[in-house]
Amino acid sequence: MTRLSTRSAVACAAFILTGVSAFASTISRFPGMASAGVSEPDGPSAALLNPASLAVTEESEFSVGLANGRSKGIDLGASYTGIFRKFAPASAFLSKNLSTGEFDFSAAFGRKETLNFLPGFSWGARAGVSAADDGAIAGGLTAGAHFPVDAWRFGAALASGGGRPSARLGGSTYLLDEYLLAADIDTDSKIYLGFETGVYGNLGRARAGFNTRDEAVSVGLGAYLWPYAVDVYYSVPLNIATSGRFGFSFVYRFGGYNFSQVLLERNTEKTMYLEKRIRDAKSELSTLNKKLVETEDAYRKARDFVDILDSEASELIKQKLKMMKGGVDEKPAAAPAPQRQAVAAPKRTWPVRHRAQAGDSLRSLAQQYYGDSNKWQKIYDANRNKIERGLPKIGEDIIITAP
Repeated sequence: MTRLSTRSAVACAAFILTGVSAFASTISRFPGMASAGVSEPDGPSAALLNPASLAVTEESEFSVGLANGRSKGIDLGASYTGIFRKFAPASAFLSKNLSTGEFDFSAAFGRKETLNFLPGFSWGARAGVSAADDGAIAGGLTAGAHFPVDAWRFGAALASGGGRPSARLGGSTYLLDEYLLAADIDTDSKIYLGFETGVYGNLGRARAGFNTRDEAVSVGLGAYLWPYAVDVYYSVPLNIATSGRFGFSFVYRFGGYNFSQVLLERNTEKTMYLEKRIRDAKSELSTLNKKLVETEDAYRKARDFVDILDSEASELIKQKLKMMKGGVDEKPAAAPAPQRQAVAAPKRTWPVRHRAQAGDSLRSLAQQYYGDSNKWQKIYDANRNKIERGLPKIGEDIIITAP
């Protein structure tokens, strides 16, 4: 007849809630975070801490792991998770100690619920049985829930099975969208702290943690080259008299994306980002070129204007010197320059071509054709490439447009 011992029942409840059994040891992500993560929805890998984690599962997967999670020998564990559309994602876990023959079996499911007052809520349950090395068999039940609040996720798990019920509460969040922080506390006031960060687009993960239950520091690494994934961890107790624990697990996922898709997506995103940068740079270069052309045009215009003023100043100086040599009184006459006689200008056909000669200036041409030297700007605008240092180039055909 099967014997049911209190020790075995308590051990079963403990493994279902806290993850100290072969199950949690052989599924290696969260042991690398010192078993923190009751609030982290990560499918089968987190279901041993909180069965509600199964609610986010989208593909079936199989995992196998090895660990020295118990005081005697090595534990070998395996799990399978399937997707049942009419019900919910469900998992089965089995582990056995290769030295003593002890084994654990557990089955769990998780469901998402649509709640207006609590969006993103999910819950799950797990039943387990454990056979100790003395032949005693015990069972236990666990219920858990997940719910997000803004950038935080919260989780709770309650376990019963031999002895008093026990519970664990926890919260987790991402800092800068890259660094996962998780913190749990159980009914024995034991604290679990975990940290994880992705590497190269989450194709790899590095993690660490500490808990006061084992008084140990844990570290772990994971490689996620889907459909394959590998996790390893090592737990170092602060008490040097206690040996450390290690374990690794291998996962094969049926269907879903693979790591080559991740690389392609990353390269596509990087290409799109670079293309946008190139477009922005070209647009900025076009704007700068436009401003440069406008600046050069303004500079050329200002330079030609200065040359014209310089040319007129030179002519005035020459006239002044000529007057001084001829003994002409420099003082301006009281009367203005002689008035031009109102002579009807001959009818012209515009534009007029004028062959530039020595002594021509823009003002003299404006006076000659328009009767107003102040209209030199019109001649300049129509003949910019034929003007040099403010004067028409000798021999060039200067276009005289209609006044």
